Amino acid sequence: MALENCLASVIDKVAEVVVVDNHSEPENFESVVSRFEMCVGFRVVRLQKNTGFSAGCNAGVASSSGDYLLFLNPDCICLPDLFEKLGEFLEHYPRVGIVGGMLLGEDSKEQGGGRRAEPTIWRAFTRASGLWRLWRRSDFHLEYQKISEEPVEVDAVSGACLMIRREVFKEIGGFDEGYFLHCEDLDLCVSAKRRGWLVFSCPAARVFHSKGVCGTGKSLFVEWHKHKGMLRFFQKHIGHGPRAFFKPIIHAGVWIRFAAVCAREKICSNGQEHAPMEPAYCPRRAGVSDIGVVGASSFLGGHLLPLARSDGWNPVTFSRNPKGKSPEFDWRPFSASGVFGAGRIPVWIALCPITALPQALPLLELAGVERLVAVSSTSRFTKKNSRDPRERIVASNLEKAEEALKNWAVQKGVSLVVLRTTLTYDGKGDANIATMARFIRKFQCLPVLFPANGLRQPLHAQDVAKACLSALRLGKSQAVYDLSGGETLAYLEMAGRVFDSVGIAPRFIKIPRTFLRALDCIGNVLPRGLRPPTGIFERMNADLVFDHGPAVHDLKFNPRNFEPPSAWKRQ
Repeated sequence: MALENCLASVIDKVAEVVVVDNHSEPENFESVVSRFEMCVGFRVVRLQKNTGFSAGCNAGVASSSGDYLLFLNPDCICLPDLFEKLGEFLEHYPRVGIVGGMLLGEDSKEQGGGRRAEPTIWRAFTRASGLWRLWRRSDFHLEYQKISEEPVEVDAVSGACLMIRREVFKEIGGFDEGYFLHCEDLDLCVSAKRRGWLVFSCPAARVFHSKGVCGTGKSLFVEWHKHKGMLRFFQKHIGHGPRAFFKPIIHAGVWIRFAAVCAREKICSNGQEHAPMEPAYCPRRAGVSDIGVVGASSFLGGHLLPLARSDGWNPVTFSRNPKGKSPEFDWRPFSASGVFGAGRIPVWIALCPITALPQALPLLELAGVERLVAVSSTSRFTKKNSRDPRERIVASNLEKAEEALKNWAVQKGVSLVVLRTTLTYDGKGDANIATMARFIRKFQCLPVLFPANGLRQPLHAQDVAKACLSALRLGKSQAVYDLSGGETLAYLEMAGRVFDSVGIAPRFIKIPRTFLRALDCIGNVLPRGLRPPTGIFERMNADLVFDHGPAVHDLKFNPRNFEPPSAWKRQ
């Protein structure tokens, strides 16, 4: 399945694709490559035995003809612009011999090992001993360092996605076939640098890499060759001159580490072989009425999905954990394999926290997104000047997320609509009115900061869902709307209706301001997670009112009055 995904993501993007069969299982391999054998420029190189990664790559190069060689692991899924970005970079910078793409995991976070410093004796020691966790600058993996979208010079990139000039590859003599698996990419990069070529990492060229899928069930085999590769690299590049003194120490350290890995593997597996990884999805053919919904398992999703279906859309639902969800909809993991397997989906609604969305944008790009509706929050404004530093951070993160989405949409040519919602409720899964109702039911009262006359506009979740679907048909390429409820009422009146909805007579406990000030003073000396939420009470006397007039005009937005669910009443 991994190889099929990889080939599907590259076959129409390049002029030539060479697949090296390093003596794989014939049934699985042949069933995959047979689907692509009629494609122009596609060929398979079959080896009689498993000669290792280096020898396999060299055999593939011998059967290719391009000036630029891209080595790609079969467990990779490429974004459409990967080849263009890597190729253009080499074209513009003739001193650069090797450039690597940014490796992303299934969750679209940067993966370790994609960009590296050359392993010195000290760096190897800190990595093997675990000291790098205390002092990350001592590690030869660089993913913990911030990186911009601009390419950056590094010592080495990963062979999982590595582009090299053919002339450089010939000058080095290709991959060193003394490496069977692991460290051959490091050796290639260091050898290029020794000859005066530059090595760069290009963060804008992104590829999803399902690390470890191809080695499932062979972990100790992989570890054995990984440690052998480490020793070969040190002997070849470091173990000369005065540093030769450290050779015995390095040998001892490498094999002690291997013994520790074996012991850990034995304990964790309890003597059993690893089960093969199951495919995360079943491939499907995308349809014109498909709509991708991320965060579909949220309480907003419960209202949007049936409305979308009745509105003529076919929701393809994505969640971090799709298992156990209602079979009524097509639930898939929100991961590279899950999104890629869903086929091309140009229309998306994001109900997940907007602060988590910027990091997940490569997944939407993988699906060919053209239009995106994202739900944000008016907390961007209402919590900006809160006395609680945690709430100020929330406001700041919302602002940053919205700006990141806007910049991305302009850069990628994606139509973006952001809907900022006020106090959203449905009486079941929300963290606002439903939470208030549970508190009242449990304690028979509600603490407030009098006079608690700040204005509110409670917004029903179903009205948000309708606005999302209306926004899909909006002609504008960039738009932001504030969504609020159809009724404006004071906080105390809103709370009184919630008391009525649970069948309890209103009973408010007055909180003195002096008590809140004392809580603030105590909170200043407590860890952030233990600070009392005083900002909630302060806002009870603030007007949190927003104009939804533009949404009424453009989206035909028609919010209802505040209706606490009558089902809360005691039987």
